[in-house]
This record gives sequence, C-alpha cells and structure tokens, in this order.
Amino acid sequence: MTHMSDSLPTGAGQFVIGVDIGGTFTDTVIVDADGLCVVGKESSTPHDLSIGFFGSIAAGAAKLDLTLEQVLRRTTKLAHGTTAGINAIVTGDIADVALIATSGHGDALKIMGGQGRTLGATIEQLLDFSASDRPDPLLANDRIFEIPERVDFAGDVVVALSPRAVDEIVANVLGLDVEAVAISLLWSFMNPSHEEQLRAAFLAAKADLFLSLGHEVAPRIGEYPRTVSTVLNAQIGPLMVRYIDRIVEEATRYGFAGEILFGTAEGGLAPSGEARRFPISTLQSGPVGGVIASAKFGAGSGHSEIVVTDMGGTTLDVGVIVGSEAGFREENVVERHLAHLRKVDVESVGAGGGSIAWINERSGLLRVGPQSAGADPGPISYGRGGTEVTVTDADLVLGVLNPDKPLAGGLRLDHAAAFDAVAHLGEKLDLDPYECAAGIVEIVDSRMEDLVRRVTLQRGHDPRSFSLWAFGGASGAHAGLYGKGLGVREVVFPLSDLASVWSAYGMTILDQRRTFQTPPPRASFGIP
Repeated sequence: MTHMSDSLPTGAGQFVIGVDIGGTFTDTVIVDADGLCVVGKESSTPHDLSIGFFGSIAAGAAKLDLTLEQVLRRTTKLAHGTTAGINAIVTGDIADVALIATSGHGDALKIMGGQGRTLGATIEQLLDFSASDRPDPLLANDRIFEIPERVDFAGDVVVALSPRAVDEIVANVLGLDVEAVAISLLWSFMNPSHEEQLRAAFLAAKADLFLSLGHEVAPRIGEYPRTVSTVLNAQIGPLMVRYIDRIVEEATRYGFAGEILFGTAEGGLAPSGEARRFPISTLQSGPVGGVIASAKFGAGSGHSEIVVTDMGGTTLDVGVIVGSEAGFREENVVERHLAHLRKVDVESVGAGGGSIAWINERSGLLRVGPQSAGADPGPISYGRGGTEVTVTDADLVLGVLNPDKPLAGGLRLDHAAAFDAVAHLGEKLDLDPYECAAGIVEIVDSRMEDLVRRVTLQRGHDPRSFSLWAFGGASGAHAGLYGKGLGVREVVFPLSDLASVWSAYGMTILDQRRTFQTPPPRASFGIP
C-alpha cells in the first residue's frame, strides 16, 4: 500500500475510489481513511466497458481482503474519468444525428470559419498545401435542416417560430429515424426561447430522443464552434447515456449507495445526470485527472514548473503546469473541428505501448502509430491473437520489459512470439531483431519528444527549465529516453505502483465543479 496523506476521506472505514478507463487498461485506486492507497488494474473491455470498470475495483478490493460488494458499500466517493466519448468520436462509433439551424446558416459546419485546411493540421500539412485537406464533415447534407426564425444580437425576436414550420421539421427529422437531434440557432444564447420551443415539440413526439441545445452546451458567441460543440454532444449522447446508466445500475446492484461522479474536461467532477446531458464535458477527463494531481502534489514538493506526460497503451497525453497551475483552453480542436469546450490544456498523440509498427509502402520506411492494437487483441506478446508488432513487443525484445513479471490480471508476456514477429518485420528492412526493435523505440520516443516540444517551445516555455512528471503504464519504459532528448532537469515518477494509475488517483482528489457561462448583458451592446 502507498500512503498519500493529502487524500484523506472523512470517516473511519470509508473509501474513496477513482477509476480511469483507458484504451488498453482500466485503472482503479482505492484510498482508505488513513490515506493508504491500493491499486486495481484490469484490461479494458471495449465491448462492455463496465466489465473492466468493476473488474478493476474488484482487483483492488482483493488486496484489502474484501469483495467488490464490501468495498462499494463502504465507499463514500466513486469518481470516474473516461475516454469513452473521445474514442467514439475518433473511431466514428457515433449516433446518427440531425442538426437544426437558422435559415441561411445551415452551412456553418462546412464553412468552418474559413479555417478548414489549417485547423488541427500537422506541421507537414501546413508546409505542403497539396498534403492538406479539409476534414471530413461532421454531418451529411441530408442531416442538416434549416428553420425560419431569427433572434438578433440583443436577444429580441425578429422572426418568430411558426408552429407549422416546427411541426414540419419535427416530422421530417423523425422520419429519418435519427438517434439524436442537435439544435443550434443563431443568437440562441441571448434568447433561448426558440430552441426551447423546438425541444418541447420533439419531446412531445418522441420522449426518449436525445436532444442537444446550443444555448445549454456552449452559450457563447461564435456560430461555428458553438454548433460543433452542440453536434458532438449529440453524436456521443446516446452512447454515453447507455454507458453511464450501465455503470450507475451496476454500482447500485453491487451495493454503492452514493452518486457516481464523472470527471470533466475542465478538471472537476459532475454527477451522472449532468454527464448524461453534457457528455462532451467528459472528453479526455482521464488524462485531466493526472494533470490536476501533478499540479497539486508538485506544488507540495517544490515542483511548480512541470511537463506532464501520461503514456498508456494507446496515446501519450501531455500537459504543462506553470506556477503550480494547469493551463486551460476555452476552445479546443476535436478531430480537426473547432469546438467551444473549456478544457485543461492536454494534447495527445497516438504513441503508446500498443502503437503498431508498420512499413510505409511508398517510402519503404519504418513508421510507428498512430494506430494501436488496443486491449483486444493487443500486442503480439499478449497472446490474444494480435498479429502486428507494437512498441510493447519491441520493449520486450530489448529487455526493457521483464517476461517473468506479469502485467495486470496476471498477464504474462510471450517473449518468443514478440521476438519472432520483430525479426520478421526486421527482415523486410534488412535489420536484425534488435536493430528493428531499437528503431521502433527510437521512432516512438521521437514522436513523443515532438509533442512535448509543441506544447512547450511553441508556447514560449523552455522544457530544460521544467521537471518531467511521467506516469501511465508505459512511462517507466520510455520517460528516461524522451526526457533525455528534451533536456529536462529531472524525471519524476509518482510513488510505488501509483505511477501506472496516476490519472485514476487524480479522480479521487478532484472536487465537484462546473463552470457556467452567461451571455453578455444588453448594456454591453449599448441597449438599455
């Protein structure tokens, strides 16, 4: 057990639990009344994330000689960080959504504020115009509807909603059998009455329809990013509702009597009801927990300037802490679309233990990621049917990982299978197995160094004046290498086995918090 005195819950015999579901592993930290922590770690279960969720808690409970039910009955706080929403967006596993916009403004998603080729583009794409392109549209043309209405900048109704137009658009949208509806009308954040009328009409026609309203999701000026946020919220809404309900129902069945809290992108916790209405607020909440925990404990240990790197099985997540404070962004690019989303400033790259090594057919060069083997089937060395060489396999070949020491859940790595696969890949490159494995590691470490430089140097920070805090399941194998390349002052790992579950631990120390945004007063426009 690890002692973390700053995490003390109140009441003898009570527990605080943090759970973080990643692309490869699901992590749990259980903290008792004396600040002692135990760790539970299980493979993530993409087909039903709740299995890995409760399996990881059960693994932690077993270290306390308790059952899952016994721990949950004595738990006063259960906080959950999740990447389920962002994973759904990235993989396209999203709901069929229709958008309702003000007449004449249905093309806001296509116009993209004139930034289509540059938003979220890589440096290579920015320097080579022919290599750049607009991102895939969020919605097809037949899923975008316009309705005659107009509210002006001061919130005054210029064109009222016609009941006939409302009935027609409800019938047309529901005729498509969509799973969710996004309603983003011009200046609705100054006067939401028209969006509210449409909500009432849709619910009267289909009570269980998921509705996402612009004035609630992103009540800020900026038609394009507000519409993006509203649509993204709708696209992951049905999935997240099912996911959240499943977690809540199972927790209740196992004896948890409290309210499950879900991590938010801005570094707080929200009750399940809020997470159901605004699932977009949960994006990247797992990595955010690790950043907030690093800021808190960094301040207490004399580290006020920190580069945070969370290397898991799928991605490397990077944040910067300056003056003991995590940075925030009011707008964020999600899959190359600009969204109004207040979030702790965390950037990610597809570089983790499960990142797949492959050969570019055109250049004949070795590449690594961003594709990942994930948890199922996982790396070849997992013995679960994986067929593509990963960073984990390369680490095993190089002796960085110990085949005699099992991973979470007793998983033993198959050194022979990894060696044969790396050797086969190396033959195509005229490299021996060790040269190929070393090349894979060097490439992935270089990609991680590049991301850290992007979030430091490009924002005016010199990484050589920062400490590097490294955590996540794969950080111990690589932080020393990419840290040396960055020239940081020191590399810091959280105590004991908390290093691999630091983001889950971060969930245990977050507070319930939500930022509310209000439109500017009429007086700011010179209107009494």
